[in-house]
Amino acid sequence: MITNTWARTHPPKAILVLGLVPAATFRQIMAIGAADVVVVHPDEAAVAALAEPDWLQSAHLTIDPTVIASVAGKSKFYKMSLLRESGFIDPAELRFLWKNIEADEIADYPSVSLADYLSNSDKSFDWIISERLDFGSLLEQASDHLELFDLIICRHLIGDQVSMLNNYAPPEPTVLANGFTAAETLESRHPNLRSTIFCNDWKSRLGSKITDLTSEIAGLQSEAGGLKTELSAANTELTDRKTEFTTLNVAFLEKSDELNSLREQLDEQAKRFQEAQERVAELSRDLESSKDLNSKFLLTKNDLADLQTKYRVLCERNEALERFAQSVFEEASAGEALFSKAESPETPMAKSK
Repeated sequence: MITNTWARTHPPKAILVLGLVPAATFRQIMAIGAADVVVVHPDEAAVAALAEPDWLQSAHLTIDPTVIASVAGKSKFYKMSLLRESGFIDPAELRFLWKNIEADEIADYPSVSLADYLSNSDKSFDWIISERLDFGSLLEQASDHLELFDLIICRHLIGDQVSMLNNYAPPEPTVLANGFTAAETLESRHPNLRSTIFCNDWKSRLGSKITDLTSEIAGLQSEAGGLKTELSAANTELTDRKTEFTTLNVAFLEKSDELNSLREQLDEQAKRFQEAQERVAELSRDLESSKDLNSKFLLTKNDLADLQTKYRVLCERNEALERFAQSVFEEASAGEALFSKAESPETPMAKSK
C-alpha cells in the first residue's frame, strides 16, 4: 500500500493512522522508522496484535484509544456491508476488507471529530492513513486541516460497488482540498477495491499562491505608487515646514534673548524694590523713634519752661539773698569797725580798762 518511492521523496515526521490497517501495511508504516506513528483505535489489543514486541516498546509508536466519529459526539462504527445483488451480505467478501469492530455504537470511549482531533493534537502530522469506510466524510469535515499534509492514503471502492456500501462516499481529490492529486492507485486482492495515495501538490498549490501573491503585489505596487506621490508631497510640505520652523526658531531665540534681558532687568528692579522696601521699613522704624523722641522733646521743653520759671524765681531769690547778705555784711562790717574802734587804746573805753 505504501511504496518506497513516496517514503523516500516525502519522508514523514509523524503519521496518523485511523483505525486498523492490514498487517502488511502496518509493517510498511513501522519500517519507515524515523516517523512517529499514532494509531487511533479504541481496541488497543487489536492494534497490539498487529505490532511486533519491539514496536510496542518503541517511543515512535503510540496507541490512542479514541473514537474518530463521523459526527462529533457519536462514537459510531460502520459494519462491513458489502452486499450481494440480492441484498444479502456475502461473508466471503469480508476477507478482502479490514477487521472492524462488530458494534454500531461504543459508549465507553471518547469520541471526537477528525477536525477536533487534529486541532488538539500536539503533533504535526505529515501523512494520514485510514481503512475506514466513512473516511471520505471525515476528510470532508476536516478539509481546513488537510493542506498541511503531504500524503493521504485510503482505501476506496470503484465502479458500481460504491453504491453497494452503506454510509460511504469515496474520497476524491475535490473532497480533500484543492492542491491534492491522486498520485498512485494500488490494486488490492479484491477486484473492486483500490488503495489510493493522494499527495499534496505543493508546486501547484504554491504556483496558485504565487499567482495570487503576484496579483496582490501588483495591486500593492500600484498603491505604493500613489503612496510615493503622497510621500513626495508630504516631503515637500515637510521641507516647507522645516524652513518655517527654522525661521520661527531664530525669531524665538531672539525673543528668548530679549526675554532673558528683560528678566535680568526685572530681577534688578525687584532687587532694588526689595532694598527700597527695606529702606522704607528702616525709615518707618526711624520715624517711630523720631515720634518717640519728639514726644520726649515736647515733654522736655515743657519741663525746661518750668525750670526756667523756677530758675528765674531762684535767681530773684538769690538776688534778694545777695542783697540781704550784702546788707548783713555791710552791717557786720560796720559793727566790726565799731568794735575795733572800741578796742583801740586811744579810746576812752580802752583807757578805762
